[in-house]
Amino acid sequence: MEKRELVIVGAGPAGISAAIAAQRRGLRDILIIDRLPQVGGILPQCLHRGFERAPLGALTGPEYVKTLLTALGDGVEVRTGAFVTEMTGGGVVTVAGSRGVCGISAGAVILAAGCRERTVGSLPVYGSRPAGVFTAGSVQKMLNLSGYHVGIRAVVLGSGDVGMIVAHHLAASGAEVPAVIEKARGVGGLMRNKRLYLDTHSIPLITEHTITELHGARRLEAVTVCRVDKTGKPIPDSGYRLECDTLISSVGLVPELELIRDLPLRFEAGVLSGDSVATEIPWLFVCGNARRVHSLVGSVATEGARAGECAAHYLSCGSSTTS
Repeated sequence: MEKRELVIVGAGPAGISAAIAAQRRGLRDILIIDRLPQVGGILPQCLHRGFERAPLGALTGPEYVKTLLTALGDGVEVRTGAFVTEMTGGGVVTVAGSRGVCGISAGAVILAAGCRERTVGSLPVYGSRPAGVFTAGSVQKMLNLSGYHVGIRAVVLGSGDVGMIVAHHLAASGAEVPAVIEKARGVGGLMRNKRLYLDTHSIPLITEHTITELHGARRLEAVTVCRVDKTGKPIPDSGYRLECDTLISSVGLVPELELIRDLPLRFEAGVLSGDSVATEIPWLFVCGNARRVHSLVGSVATEGARAGECAAHYLSCGSSTTS
């Protein structure tokens, strides 16, 4: 079995920042594992500016990743295209990739696996499941990395920052965006992003509404849009049909904690409880969007750095730490 001083699961901003901080505390045997073919998490597909990194100001996602990698010193091995399939007691992780399946015994493990998107299937939306229904992240990847055309007339469900950014990218690529639908009374993301991404393209924001039904057989043809009451439930007989061939959902993110669900840890509503990157298990640290969903990439990187420092301190002292 392979042995490592520190294993970091996830090569996004949290994982890279954790490795940088651990290096600065003297660790040299660090392995970062990520299932994607490149480092950076979702940042390589985020071509818009808005990722702050002092003193450089607002950067694109790829530019932000480049600054992190520049700060990463020699001695850190990064394995991309590799999946961590299991994590068991004693700091043993099972990895599957181009090298086959192997076990790695780690002195400490940092889980920085990020989060996953909720899909329309997780909502009480009726109808068939035709083609043309995507999550915001998948559309962002198809548009920005692969140059795919996803639809002609696209409705966005959810006005968080990612939803508004994707609406902007769609409009800029020539698609019609008749509406961004939001259940809350106001915009879900930053007001500056509404002005920058929606108002610039004259994209309507319809608040206090949701989508309750999909129409179409092979391809989406329309959605039913309903007003919601104060509790967020659709109001009967308030729906109307909105023609579209594409629906993009941006309805929330869920911390990626499946790897550690069988370990003796406390979870609350899918989030690791507590404010510390340390856990009840001395060798395990959780940070970034894997612990709780953050609004800004800077806070993800900061928490990752704290996890790296705590892991390095644990390894040097042979005891658990708090932060």
